[in-house]
Amino acid sequence: MQREKKVIRVKLIDVQVIYRFINANPYELCVRHLSSKQDASHHYKAVCRALATEAGELFTFLDKVAAGKEQLSQTEDEDARRLEELQRADWACLWVQVMRSLRQGVRLKKVEHVHLPPLEYELTPFEMILEDIRSRRYTLTKIMVNGDIPHKVKNDAHAVILNFIRSRPPLKKVRTTTSSLPVPLRPVPFCLVPSLSVPTRLVQPQPDPVPLLIPFFTVV
Repeated sequence: MQREKKVIRVKLIDVQVIYRFINANPYELCVRHLSSKQDASHHYKAVCRALATEAGELFTFLDKVAAGKEQLSQTEDEDARRLEELQRADWACLWVQVMRSLRQGVRLKKVEHVHLPPLEYELTPFEMILEDIRSRRYTLTKIMVNGDIPHKVKNDAHAVILNFIRSRPPLKKVRTTTSSLPVPLRPVPFCLVPSLSVPTRLVQPQPDPVPLLIPFFTVV
């Protein structure tokens, strides 16, 4: 019962508000909502004009979106149809070519060798130095010490090797040297044969000496 009474009171309040709004002047209601003392007619005319402009722009945008959707669907269908027709035409053409080549026989095409210029690339300074050393594109300058070339620099590696060979004592000929040839080693069984051929003398065993017993008693 209490809930029903509350619902009836709310409905009565709504009816009273609507009745007051219908019987009241709209201009007076708009003036009451304004907090500042400005002209209500100009203010609400501007508000209505802005709302109408915004509604018109919104309707225009929705019309363009609807038209764009229709156009997009049409173009998608047309593109899909064109692709399908193109795929069918390509497959048909390829199938005809394959069957024709199978009937007439396969012919190999000539291979054309295309000589492309070598690729040009830039080397680093270190790689350029190594390449110059490999190809011997360098010139060595002589080092001067007090206006003269040092003795070590004058002698190259070949000269140093020859001087080392000359400084060694002369080698003797093989014929003049009397080198004792190594005695050939005989196997162990042959070394034991001479010792077995010599008769061996048997040594008689000697008895161990008997120790003398000295009595420890005296005669009285």
